[in-house]
Amino acid sequence: MPTLKERVGKYWAIVEVSAPGKVEVFWLNTSGAERHRKVPPGISAAYPKELRQLNDKVKSIKASLAAHTERVERFYVEDRVLAYPQWREHYVDHPLMKCIASNLIWRFDFCGGAETAILKEGSPVTANGTRLENLPNNTEVRLWHPLIETDVANRRSWGDMLWSLGIEQPFRQVFRETYESAPGSGFEELFRGLHVRQHQFAAVLRSRGWRVPLQGGFESDDVAHIQLPMQWRCELRLEHAKSHYSGHGIALTVNLGELVFFHENERTRHSFVPRVLYSETMRVLDLAVSASAFGYAEDWAELSSSIIADRPALDVLLESRPCPSTVAVRSLLLGRLFRESSIGGNVRVEERYAFFNTASGSYKVSLATGLIFDCADNSLVAVPEDQQKKVNNVNLQGDILAAKIYRTILNKLMKPSQNSPEH
Repeated sequence: MPTLKERVGKYWAIVEVSAPGKVEVFWLNTSGAERHRKVPPGISAAYPKELRQLNDKVKSIKASLAAHTERVERFYVEDRVLAYPQWREHYVDHPLMKCIASNLIWRFDFCGGAETAILKEGSPVTANGTRLENLPNNTEVRLWHPLIETDVANRRSWGDMLWSLGIEQPFRQVFRETYESAPGSGFEELFRGLHVRQHQFAAVLRSRGWRVPLQGGFESDDVAHIQLPMQWRCELRLEHAKSHYSGHGIALTVNLGELVFFHENERTRHSFVPRVLYSETMRVLDLAVSASAFGYAEDWAELSSSIIADRPALDVLLESRPCPSTVAVRSLLLGRLFRESSIGGNVRVEERYAFFNTASGSYKVSLATGLIFDCADNSLVAVPEDQQKKVNNVNLQGDILAAKIYRTILNKLMKPSQNSPEH
């Protein structure tokens, strides 16, 4: 575990970096007898310069870890292959990168076979506990992707191991959403025609490298696009609802139009796009839809009620379409979590909704949008954020909406003093 030790007054500040890229600061007195997280009394006033320099170093470490994590995740779309010695040098022996690589699963291709393994004590170990020793230097190392895992039992074993040990990955891998371009399960069937909020939808796409033009009561480009590796490009047509604008003429919502892929500037069928590249592109779009659906963002109530009233609710639209992979994985994670929780008997997680009963009635939460409905009349139920208690130590593999849904149900079912899940 990489550590940074700084002397501040009569205390030592210990900065620890651990898998999956977490940075924590602890304070020790000079005798080493006391260890606590809060800045000791008097340090802020007596050593403001030293404390500021320490905080700057912590921010720098966090920024570096975030950038490297994003870079490693891009291995999927880049189809990055590393030679085994190169992988060991840059991801096993490097103190900082090891914190990212340790909780990830890697595929090792060598003459005569292939294995998938996770790092343990500096060596790759398979799901059944076999340590891979003395791999040849010509072994090719890739970041493991569930879409290309042909052994279903092996994929299930990785999921069970990560869940039972409470391992959190730096980004979603074993429980990663996957998508195929097969008829009936592509973009046309999942998302085309959906009505989403422009700002939230665009924010997610832009954070993943997309260029998204602003739509409104003015002339503008209506195509969002991203340049992908290997001379691929993806474009998404947008259409805004001309009756719903902000005070500055910006469209509040947009309709999702056609999704088009190009290779070497030639329009290409979705089925011709490399499987992982297609899946990763669809995953970002699915995440953007989930984040921009009515009811997910904290300001959903500020939208004009007419926007919801004059169009079919997103959840109703989704029910008539194939279940998105984001929703399917969220259902899997929440189902596992509630089954192991003390309140599991009051919650039923199905493909698209989580149902639960309280003394005041029965409710269901959409796993696609986070909207809460009263089962009696299917009306929307608002849960103010400031009335929700924080729930710690819940491993939902980085799914923010799943954690929000879990917190919402927990707060409705349990008293504030009982807000700690049992596992």
